[in-house]
Amino acid sequence: MNIKEVEKLTGFSKPNIRYYEEAGLISPGRDERNNYRVYSQKEIDELMRIKKLRFLGISIEAIKAYRQGEKSLAELLTGRLEEIDSDEGILEKQAQVCRQTIRSGVDNIEDIQIDEAAEAWQKRLMALLRDDIVHHSLSREDFNKDVLLTYLAGCGIAILTNIIWMIFSNTSITGSGWFGLALFLGIVIFGIVPIWSGSMQSCVVSLFASSGVSVLFLWVLLTSGIQGFMPGYGLLNVGGNVGGKEAAGIIFLLYGGLAVLACVAWTMAQICPGFFRTIPAAVVLSGVFVAFVHFGSKLICAGGLSIQTQVEIALLVLLFSILHTGQWIGLNREKEHFTRYEAMVATAKMTNVVFALVSGNGYYGSKNFRR
Repeated sequence: MNIKEVEKLTGFSKPNIRYYEEAGLISPGRDERNNYRVYSQKEIDELMRIKKLRFLGISIEAIKAYRQGEKSLAELLTGRLEEIDSDEGILEKQAQVCRQTIRSGVDNIEDIQIDEAAEAWQKRLMALLRDDIVHHSLSREDFNKDVLLTYLAGCGIAILTNIIWMIFSNTSITGSGWFGLALFLGIVIFGIVPIWSGSMQSCVVSLFASSGVSVLFLWVLLTSGIQGFMPGYGLLNVGGNVGGKEAAGIIFLLYGGLAVLACVAWTMAQICPGFFRTIPAAVVLSGVFVAFVHFGSKLICAGGLSIQTQVEIALLVLLFSILHTGQWIGLNREKEHFTRYEAMVATAKMTNVVFALVSGNGYYGSKNFRR
């Protein structure tokens, strides 16, 4: 059955069903003819079990632990009872403050007496503030604005890293295979951490760390080639034909161009609201961007690039463009309602290809193509 039928049977909305799939609670199959999701009775039964547990207020994280065999049902319910007891305590304190304030006839918020230093109050406040940020529903315009501003911050980190590395780089370090391998592993780790954690903070760490590490990764790839990651494999002569200053110039061009590309895309979306929902838009933007960086690279290197290196750089830039514009436009195509958490996740995926592919939400993955 399709997702509309599942909505009617379970009472869950489409965004809820998608979220439970992304959380790993259900795993629908795929129709080989069109790659659409196909839901069986197994998924329906699982969703109804999830519904009962959510009625009791049990968190998604706790449900995942139960499904993975890490907790029994009794442990799940015992944990929830402890949460309820804790909530009842803080709710009673809130009720006491409200009653006392009403009885005293206080008219000004400033005169409300709250023991703000108490640990219970601080925990409650932090939870509420976190919910305000993560679960607050955003309009499409606000969502795209959040993605743009966060993405520009990531590009800024990348450019700053490029400047610092250009000043303090050490040729013996950049030519070391261990250094290149460490950078590659860093990108992988920063792509896996937000999947493992699932928190907004981990997405922020992934976004900014990936932006900086990716610059160093590109530097090694441009100046040392594949040999910079796997010493001894001399036949794999990919990259490595660009000098240090030229590599810095190309990276400036790449990230500066990505920042401009994002601003242009966002501006066009303000003029034409449906812009962010069209695949041709991504194709056109990617093509213009690739041409821009390609010709810019030739100018920076004063025409000294071989045909092979030009092709390699063009392919690299195309990959960046597809990853960045594809994630952004893809999410706009498939969703109608957004949260600030989703904006952060989308931006983190735009800066880390591992996160985009391994998370199971990659827009261009054949297995996870969104329908």
